[in-house]
Amino acid sequence: MDQLLNQLETKLSNKDFFNLVKNWVTYNEQHAKTNKENYFSCNQKLIQIKAISTGADKAEEIMKKVLPVNGMAAITAIAAYCLAVFPTADQVKWGLTVVLAVLWVAALAVAGFRHFETKRLKLRRYGQTWVRHRITAEKYRQEIILFLYDVAVYRQAATSQEKEKLFMERILSIYEDNMNRFADNMKTLDEYID
Repeated sequence: MDQLLNQLETKLSNKDFFNLVKNWVTYNEQHAKTNKENYFSCNQKLIQIKAISTGADKAEEIMKKVLPVNGMAAITAIAAYCLAVFPTADQVKWGLTVVLAVLWVAALAVAGFRHFETKRLKLRRYGQTWVRHRITAEKYRQEIILFLYDVAVYRQAATSQEKEKLFMERILSIYEDNMNRFADNMKTLDEYID
């Protein structure tokens, strides 16, 4: 892309517009790359969260099956442990309460983390942002190539000033398209916020 931008700089007489185009192209190229990396990283995190939650769901399912049958055995084992560690009845009650409270807080923390992290990662919308920036960067690239080599609509323009004016209009149209897609993404943001 740098080579195309260098060629564009020599051909375009309006240097302010060239700098604007260069900034837009660079911005979209960089953000396409960053959001692609974030998209794959986000998906990896979602897979890890799903694995943790699937493991927790399986454990809960097993406990629902095992606890009614072996519930007394499990409670007896916990009570026996507490009796071995704590000599008095009050200490046993306290020990059982602490063990059950820790287990409950841990289960609540895992469920909360899973919910909020999943929502946060979906809210970032790295996939859509990556695609939007990549499409825009490729449209800029295509338009620059058409302009540099006097292809398609640029062949029909009579003077270099007309070609530049047409190029500016088409680049601004691409920019406007990108902003409209961004606005559409923001409109549908509510679907991810419960």
